[in-house]
Amino acid sequence: MRGITKRVRSSWRTLWRAKQLDAEMREEMRLHIELETERLRAQGLPPDEARRQAHVRFGGIEKFKEEGR
Repeated sequence: MRGITKRVRSSWRTLWRAKQLDAEMREEMRLHIELETERLRAQGLPPDEARRQAHVRFGGIEKFKEEGR
């Protein structure tokens, strides 16, 4: 019984770490897009266009999350 309990706890810890890492990566990517948006706005682009271009330049967030894993 102890072996099963240890495995369950280990599985939960692994799942918790994966979710925590995913949240940290999302926050970091959000920051990069926000910084790029502000840089583009400083160059004179309207806010919506700057945000759109920042997303385009950054690329797919899922791609970076996979590479980070």
